[in-house]
Formats: sequence, C-alpha cells, structure tokens
Amino acid sequence: MKTLKFVLVAAFISFSMMGYSHIGYNPGIANLNVAIETAMSNSELLLDMFHQINEDMIKGEHRGFYIARVLHKGQTYLIHGDLEAWEAYFILSKWVDNNNNSIPLKVDRYVF
Repeated sequence: MKTLKFVLVAAFISFSMMGYSHIGYNPGIANLNVAIETAMSNSELLLDMFHQINEDMIKGEHRGFYIARVLHKGQTYLIHGDLEAWEAYFILSKWVDNNNNSIPLKVDRYVF
C-alpha cells in the first residue's frame, strides 16, 4: 500500500510539473523570415530597420547572406539578403539621414 501511495504521489508531481512547463510559452509568436527586398517595400518596417540596423553589420564583407533581427510592432523579423542588397539598403539609409528622414515613395534596390 505504501508503494502504491508513493507511485501515485510521484505521478501527481510529475504531471503537475508537465503542466507548469508550458507557462509563459506562446507558440503563436515566432520569428518571421523576410527577404530584404520585401522588407524595403513596407515603409513602417523600413523605418524600424533604419533605427535598429547599423552598417557595422557588413564589415566582414563575405559574399554570403547576412541576417538582421528587427523588432517591429512586437514581432521579431529576421531580414536576410546578400551583400549587394544590404549595400543598397545602407545607401538608402544614408540618403534618408541626409534628407531629414524622408523616405522615397517607391523604394527599389535597383534604383541605386
């Protein structure tokens, strides 16, 4: 009888621990993977990119993909692109800084 009580108490504790393991976990919030060309077409996301991404990100200048993490409206975006696309983005970023933070109406990476 003591063994049965011990097994039931152990089972109760283990099920309680499993129930509490999901507290604070929200499976609905995930990182969104977005190409830099798509991100540059969204003006609100582009403004957050200007505030959160620094040009030091591409100092290594390898030819692979670069990924930047941007928080926009409570959602984390992982913005990826090759070196050429990020260089075009930083040219646009410098242009916006020099023109009183005004963004052109249409942003295209091939304009530069």
